[in-house]
Amino acid sequence: MCLLAVAWRIHPEYPLLVCANRDEFYARPTLPAHFWSDHPKIFAGRDLQAGGSWMGISTSGRFAALTNIRNPAANRDDVLSRGLLISQFLGNERPVLDYCQSLQLQAGLYNGYNLLASDGRELIYQSNGIEQPVVLSPGLYGLSNATLNTPWPKVNSAVEKLNRWINRAEESVTELALLLNDHAIAP
Repeated sequence: MCLLAVAWRIHPEYPLLVCANRDEFYARPTLPAHFWSDHPKIFAGRDLQAGGSWMGISTSGRFAALTNIRNPAANRDDVLSRGLLISQFLGNERPVLDYCQSLQLQAGLYNGYNLLASDGRELIYQSNGIEQPVVLSPGLYGLSNATLNTPWPKVNSAVEKLNRWINRAEESVTELALLLNDHAIAP
C-alpha cells in the first residue's frame, strides 16, 4: 500500500513535511530520486516503464505526490500513465489550483489516482475520485489508495506518528525515515 503522511504549515521550521513509501511491483523498472537530464529542474524518482514519477520536487519549490486508487475492476489498459501528472506539474509554473482544476476535465484519461500538489503557497488535493480539487488548510493529512484521510489503520498510524514527532522537543529526521516502517497487519 502506498502511503503518505503530510504536515502542512504546522511545523515552525518546515512548512511541508512528507513521509512516504511506495508500493510497486518489483519488476517495474525505476530510478531513485535524481535530477532528470531531460527536465533538469525536476528532482524525483523515475518510472522507466512510462516515464513519469510518484513523487518529486522542482528547483522552483513545487512538490507533487501521487497514489493510485485501488480498484482493479475499474482499471483500463487504454489510459495514460498517472505518473505523468507529477512530471507535468513539476515541469511548469502554472498555478497549482489551475493545474488541478484542469485535471478534472481529463479525469477519464487515467486510472484512479490521488494527487497532492503544492507550489509553496497552497497545497491541493485532487483526485479523479472526487468532484473538485480541495485547497488544504494547515494540518495533518494521510493518503493511501483511497481518498484523503480515509481512516485505514496504517494511514491513521502514520499520521499519529508524524504528529507525535512534530510535538516532541527533540526531533530527529532519522526518526521520520522510520515512521512508515510498520509491518503490522491490520485486522
